[in-house]
Amino acid sequence: MTDLHRLSIRELTEGLANAQFSSRELTQHYLKRIEKIDAQVKAYVTVTAEQALAQADAA
Repeated sequence: MTDLHRLSIRELTEGLANAQFSSRELTQHYLKRIEKIDAQVKAYVTVTAEQALAQADAA
């Protein structure tokens, strides 16, 4: 799968609409990305992964 974090909002919207990936897959990708780089960038105080995945499943 493409590095989803490199896609534009338009490309992400189209990918979701065309079922190229699901909301859950997109959320999982970003959660893994946060896990990978947040120690360096320190952009997040709290990450609520379970809540994010539940919301993605409901979308």
